[in-house]
Amino acid sequence: MSRFPFDPSSIDEFHRSFVKLLKMSEQMFNHMNKWMMKGPRADVIDKGKNVLVRIEAPGLSNEQIARWAYRTSGHHLYLRGSIAVSQSVSDARGRYYSERRNEVFTRYIPLPSPVRNRVKTAECRNGLLCLEFEKSEAGGDGTWQEIRF
Repeated sequence: MSRFPFDPSSIDEFHRSFVKLLKMSEQMFNHMNKWMMKGPRADVIDKGKNVLVRIEAPGLSNEQIARWAYRTSGHHLYLRGSIAVSQSVSDARGRYYSERRNEVFTRYIPLPSPVRNRVKTAECRNGLLCLEFEKSEAGGDGTWQEIRF
């Protein structure tokens, strides 16, 4: 009679298959995460009857952000726009450093509940765009809207 109620070689095969599955799921998650994270970073805060979305927009003016657009559909917020920032620094020795960021993006942001497709309040301070949406059972209609301050 065997010490093991099952064949140990089948455990090794199961382990190899499981490790392969984990690697595949990690690759898929990384690919999806890159797609979802394209564009500015965001925080989503459930405030009871409203949902607050804070979006990083460092170095951008209100005029640049006003060209962005959004739409809501179900538990989803889509944000699209462009980021064009140029930063230059030179030191006392005459060394010069410049960095540019030109990016067109469409960003998907999951929401905790459906919201209306109209921003309740919008403000941009210190490089942070804050959009507050009112929750709605029906959710948004999916049409693109401009951000208005």
